[in-house]
Amino acid sequence: MKKLLVFLFLAFCLNTKAQLVYVDVNPDSCTCVQGDASLSTNWDLDKDGTTDFTFDVSSMNANGGTNTTGITAATNNFVASYGNVLQLNVGDTINNQTWYAGSFLIESVAMNGMSGYWQLVPDGFIGVKFYSGTTLYYGWIQISIGVSQGDARVLVKDYAYSTSLITANEGSTASIQKNKAQQTVSIYPNPAQNNFTIQTSSNDKQLVNIFDVTGKQVLTQTINGTTSIDASNLSAGVYNISISGNQSVINKKLVIVK
Repeated sequence: MKKLLVFLFLAFCLNTKAQLVYVDVNPDSCTCVQGDASLSTNWDLDKDGTTDFTFDVSSMNANGGTNTTGITAATNNFVASYGNVLQLNVGDTINNQTWYAGSFLIESVAMNGMSGYWQLVPDGFIGVKFYSGTTLYYGWIQISIGVSQGDARVLVKDYAYSTSLITANEGSTASIQKNKAQQTVSIYPNPAQNNFTIQTSSNDKQLVNIFDVTGKQVLTQTINGTTSIDASNLSAGVYNISISGNQSVINKKLVIVK
């Protein structure tokens, strides 16, 4: 009996430790400014009384001014980034990114153009990891951003975190229903250099089209199941990948670094 009680206690602890917490921010929370202004909002994801991350926005009306959105990780917390904050796709694993501490640009607009990974699709997921005491959590935050001359905004829609393996959008009711109805597609490594792999749960023939930030098609290829793609001819930058099959069209974002 004593051994049984110990076993049940350990099982309870393990299940509790691995519990995924999902929070639907309703209504969505907007850190938004217009004109010559700046604003910051603090986020305590696990409600332990300590700020985990801060969203920062700044805008300028004057020509030549830089309008920015960003995120700052509190001490000992981290953001998935590669210079600027990475935009993750539904199904991307949260615990295998490159992690950095400090303040990071999400997206900016100036007279000389845009900077960041959120230009094609301004609605996506940020990968984060943070501590609550000595407990380490991996999580995601879904945001929608808007940056233009005299305008900067970050809209926080929902977030989730867990001590165990977690993927972007995992935990939301909408994502569970959606993922049941369509195939699973992953792209790795991302960022990539000379090649990357498209991993898909479907073995049907599918067409892959890759577009640059201007919408120009730069590569097209037919795949059957998991396939390695040669990206050696692609310049450094952000690309949109469209994977078309008989049942669906799936869009993913890819970052190429050189």
